[in-house]
Amino acid sequence: MLFGGFTPSRSDETWAWDGQSWTLRANTGPSARYGHAMAYDAARGEVVLFGGYDGARNGETWVWDGQSWALRATSGPSPRYWHAMVYDASRGETVLFGGYLASGSYLGDTWVWDGQSWALGHTTGPSARYFHAMAFDDARGEVVLFGGFDGRYNGETWVWATTACPPDLTTGAVPGQAGYGTPNGVLNNDDFFYFLSQYAAGNLAVCDLTTGAIPGQPGYGIPNGVLNNEDFFYYLSLFAGGC
Repeated sequence: MLFGGFTPSRSDETWAWDGQSWTLRANTGPSARYGHAMAYDAARGEVVLFGGYDGARNGETWVWDGQSWALRATSGPSPRYWHAMVYDASRGETVLFGGYLASGSYLGDTWVWDGQSWALGHTTGPSARYFHAMAFDDARGEVVLFGGFDGRYNGETWVWATTACPPDLTTGAVPGQAGYGTPNGVLNNDDFFYFLSQYAAGNLAVCDLTTGAIPGQPGYGIPNGVLNNEDFFYYLSLFAGGC
């Protein structure tokens, strides 16, 4: 998917590439802009767009469901442009870092999008910058950031780490007990038995974790809407790896 840009005026067109050719899909939705960022949220099957410059710095969050755009949020990260975003498949969230605020002023905050709202992830890490790039490393399950401009052209490589522990699913494994289905920062047998019960019940929200269970293969760590042995073995590897 492609949206907007400068051509030489700001554009509000949405185009799709099918592997052979481009098709104009819409020219309604977000205002004409450039400097925005987009990422594909594999867990929810939608493209997420944030920010950009449409005559002023913009702080809107839009989602594309394959047919049309919908405005999902107007709060969260401060309005900005020339930031970067990527989908973190290991945690099922979209990560945003940095951006351009005003002449000579850059941003160095990290935000995460869970499909409904933004949460501030961190305010420390890479220096405030814009024009950087981010990508998700499937094999290692981490977000990688490189470069950007922070008053000079920067050649640093950073990885995004969080205290979140993907296999930590619950406080207790008995339905109805306090903390059932709520992570508690401790990985133990309760988490494993909770996963087994949800897997047996066909709970896609909890147990659809991957397309394939072999690190490095396409779809590793990316849910696909199908619950099968690949998800079981993927969780087993997460559990064995600990937090």
